[in-house]
Amino acid sequence: MTPEADADIPYPASFAEIVDLISSGKPIPGIKLIPDKIADGEVSVSTSEVRTKPWESDGEATEVSFF
Repeated sequence: MTPEADADIPYPASFAEIVDLISSGKPIPGIKLIPDKIADGEVSVSTSEVRTKPWESDGEATEVSFF
């Protein structure tokens, strides 16, 4: 739905009307129905190289001075 199409939908005027719609099982105007399923598709395999962590260095010790 586009925002323009949403503007054409009449909304219920009161809470009581919404309660009546829910209790009777009728759809509420302006509410989108979203399916409860995960998209079907193949999972892609990562092609990026795994970055090394700072503690996994090549053994090159770097000296840090705070003074």
